[in-house]
Amino acid sequence: MRAVLFDLDGTLVDSRKDIANAVNATLNKFGLPEEEEEEIFQFVGNGVQNFIKKVLRDKGKEEIYPLFLPSFLEFYYEHIDEHTKPFEGVREVLSTLARDNCVLAVVSNKLEKFACKLLKSLDLFYFFDFICGCDTFGVKKPDPLVVSSVCRSLKMEAKDSMLVGDSENDIVAAKKAGAVSTCVTYGFRPEEVLLQFKPHFVIHDPRQLLTIV
Repeated sequence: MRAVLFDLDGTLVDSRKDIANAVNATLNKFGLPEEEEEEIFQFVGNGVQNFIKKVLRDKGKEEIYPLFLPSFLEFYYEHIDEHTKPFEGVREVLSTLARDNCVLAVVSNKLEKFACKLLKSLDLFYFFDFICGCDTFGVKKPDPLVVSSVCRSLKMEAKDSMLVGDSENDIVAAKKAGAVSTCVTYGFRPEEVLLQFKPHFVIHDPRQLLTIV
C-alpha cells in the first residue's frame, strides 16, 4: 500500500471529552440545558454541526444556529487539546509506517485549521504528507471526492491507498473512491454498525494495522 489515509477523531485520537465540553459550554452560554456526553459522542465523525442542528431543533431553537455555531467553534478551537490524546499505539504505528516510506495523510471532517492545530499540539503533525479537513476541497466524507482529491494531491491513484476510520462515512468514502477500507472498532461507532458497511479490513487495535499495510 503506497498511501495510508487516516480519519482523525475516533481513529488517531480520542477527542470526545473536548468536543462534548465545547458543545455543553456553548449550550450554557445560550441558556440551554446541557446534553449527555454519550449522546454527543454518537455524532462525532458525522460533523458536530449536524448534531448542533439536531439539538437546537429538539429544543425549538433552530433560529439561533447562525450564532451558536461560531460560538461553539471559537470555544472548541481554544480548548481543543485539553483532554484529547492519541489512542494507545498510534504514535508507534505512524512512526513505523513513516520509517517504511508510506505516504501518510489525514482526512478529517473537522475544519482543516482545527485538525492541524490538534495534530501540532499532540506532536503528530510532522508524520503527515497531507492534511485534509472538510473545507480543504469543499466536500466531506462520505463523499468519495474527498478521498480521490487527497490521492490526486499526493500524486497517486486511490486504488493504491487505504483509508482507516471509525465510522460508516470512512468506509463508504473509501470504497466508492476505489480505495481499501479499514475500520477500527475502538472508536466512536459500534462494531455491529460498521460491519454492515462491509469494510475490507477490521482492526481492534491501531497496531494491527501494521499486519495488513
